[in-house]
Amino acid sequence: LAPKQTWAGGLSVRHALGPGVARGGLRFFGIGDRPATDDGARARALLDGKTDAGPRSAATGATRIVVQVGAYTDPDRLREARQKIERLGLKSYTQVVDADGGRRTRVRVGPFASRAEAEQVASRIKAAGLPTAILAL
Repeated sequence: LAPKQTWAGGLSVRHALGPGVARGGLRFFGIGDRPATDDGARARALLDGKTDAGPRSAATGATRIVVQVGAYTDPDRLREARQKIERLGLKSYTQVVDADGGRRTRVRVGPFASRAEAEQVASRIKAAGLPTAILAL
């Protein structure tokens, strides 16, 4: 058996020696042992229109589904969009990116467990007068 570690609160776990060894469908990593991902290459592939750029999480193999509400350059329009989303009872997050047309702030909602759930939320956001796009990241 692997060594047993106990953390505060009485939680104990038996783990294998070595980084990233699978146990019961889970992978455990020590500090600095996480697998490397090439997000830059994946982003370039997505911008080039390639949808098979590997939108998978390295740890679980799951796809993250999000609803993008827009990419704004005007801070007032950005604030207005986020306020509309908040009034719908949804939480949003932003990502600042440098694009050909300058710096833009993406507004996104999610992630969602399924595309169907994302589509339901997207329809609510559209009804509030905002554009939507469903993305698999």
